[in-house]
Amino acid sequence: MTESRRARHLRTSWIVLGGLTLLAAGMTWPLIAQLSSRFPGTDTWAFDESTFAWNLWYFKHALLDLHVSPLHTDLIWYPLGIDLILYTYNFFNALIALPLQLALSLPVASNLTLLVATVLSGFGAYLLALSVLGGKWANARVLTGELADAQAGSRRDLSLHLAALLAGIIYAFASNRAVYAALGHYNFYTTQWLPFFALYLLKTLRQPGIRNAIMAGLFFALAALAEITYASFLVLFALVALVALWKALPRRRDALGRICVAGAVACLLWSPILLPVAREFLSGDYALSGWGESVKLSADLIGLETPTDLNPALRPLSASAALGATAGQSQIERWKAELRAVEEGKGRFSDINTVFLGYLTLALAAVGGITGGRRAAVWRWVALVFGILALGPLLQINGRFRFSLDNLLPEGITFPLPSALLHYVPLLNANRASNRNSLILMPALAILAALGAQWLLEKIEVRKTASENRLARPLLIGGAAAVLALGILAEHLAVPLPTTDAGISRPSRGTLRSCSCRSAGATASEFWAASKPNYSTSRPLSGSRSLAGTSAGRRHSRWSTSGGYRCSRR
Repeated sequence: MTESRRARHLRTSWIVLGGLTLLAAGMTWPLIAQLSSRFPGTDTWAFDESTFAWNLWYFKHALLDLHVSPLHTDLIWYPLGIDLILYTYNFFNALIALPLQLALSLPVASNLTLLVATVLSGFGAYLLALSVLGGKWANARVLTGELADAQAGSRRDLSLHLAALLAGIIYAFASNRAVYAALGHYNFYTTQWLPFFALYLLKTLRQPGIRNAIMAGLFFALAALAEITYASFLVLFALVALVALWKALPRRRDALGRICVAGAVACLLWSPILLPVAREFLSGDYALSGWGESVKLSADLIGLETPTDLNPALRPLSASAALGATAGQSQIERWKAELRAVEEGKGRFSDINTVFLGYLTLALAAVGGITGGRRAAVWRWVALVFGILALGPLLQINGRFRFSLDNLLPEGITFPLPSALLHYVPLLNANRASNRNSLILMPALAILAALGAQWLLEKIEVRKTASENRLARPLLIGGAAAVLALGILAEHLAVPLPTTDAGISRPSRGTLRSCSCRSAGATASEFWAASKPNYSTSRPLSGSRSLAGTSAGRRHSRWSTSGGYRCSRR
């Protein structure tokens, strides 16, 4: 690659990153205006956003102040303490937020990690789409000589980048990520490393050398550090990709060897967390009894094309509108009302509608699946597999999973789906929420949609006009891409994003005054941070295999310590 070409590619990357950053600020509004005072989340359910903020604070406090392992704390259930090995920690965010907390407040550090996750999710999907659509930086037909004309290649290069950018927009601002942010599920919002892993996994399979394998292992480890569930998703994605590409792989044994290298790198980088987790699983019984809430936490077939209750643009089509939501409600009030309806069993679907694929997104993906040829093969299979898995163990249609079939059986008929088989696979059965498979489904749809958009833009591009000049076609292509982008953003819109107060509650301030802390230097942010633990998935106490208890959203318990410091009530 020449120096000028490398500079142009670098400039393009910075432009894309800048555009995604501006979109992230707009699509998560009003978060950017409230970085130091509020968190994404809703004060209706479990206050999970407070849990993840506590994680960031305690990780720093344990390492820099106490000089102890962050995998154990006696700030919860004092004086017994509790292990945090199987806790939903999000180690990656804790790591990058640590230096930020040295210069900024905890809320700012937490919110910046989320904005960075959104920008990098979009950029990773953009790079992945570039690779799939036509090589690293150029259309495949240009590289193979089908288009020898340099000007034609340049025009198709524009279509390539614009279509790839649409993939980044779809993935970064998909409705499922907005719902996870609104619920405070920051571990499932930290999705940026998934497309990077997919990019380097495909390169590992197709190209010689171990550099790509090392990069694939690195991004696998980063994803697993953010959320352990991602490890199972990415392993399954790798299996699907391997099967889909198996016949086309030129040297299969070498490809398998490189996959082993990627696995070894991933295990090595992940080992500080993987080894304690493995020991914990071997020494204790953490298997879920029964099916948990696997049916409830699954996507509904109708819900796939029903806008979420966060979308103000498509409000008449949402689940709450179908139930007759009050016309005068604000967007946030409508969202909270739907949460309460689901909690009371009165919602249209069994759970909050998390997986909305989008109308334009799905239409472009269908076009890409048909016209993409071999380039779409892997992504058709990935979308199919993870789409079915997202539906859960039983087919649900409009909130029902039992169907009468003309009273064939008194209790109704159910339709089991392949996801039910995962219940019998160790480790994989720990993923009780099938709708989380949408985190792999959406990047697959994003790539297929990019293929569809590229086909559409190239159709516009090659169309002959009576009076053609140098600017006419680029403007036409750019305008078409802008219309597609606006349509995609509109159907996945979640503005204003629900947020909760990052300050100390009145009961917490009262407790701070009524307790004598071992450290007189407790700051307000530190007190707040440790006052909202959620240890529902932490290690059982005293060898018991029952949970220690859940306290998401509760400011205090008898054995907790407020402000991150041991306190004794007067």
